[in-house]
Amino acid sequence: MKYLNNILEGDHGRLKRIFGSKGAFKNRTSAYRALKGMEAMHSLRKGQGAMFAYGQPNPDAVIVNRVFETA
Repeated sequence: MKYLNNILEGDHGRLKRIFGSKGAFKNRTSAYRALKGMEAMHSLRKGQGAMFAYGQPNPDAVIVNRVFETA
């Protein structure tokens, strides 16, 4: 439990680098959409698309469709 905060702070530091100290969100909707997109890109970079779409020809497309509800 002691080291769990390090994981959270690492994610928070990444967001602070992207958006600066003031932040960039004016309302909840834009914050929600931006964070969902960043989490989707992070999971694609880690190669987690195949975990969500076993046997699919393009697992990255499956994770993007699931996050952004396009299909």
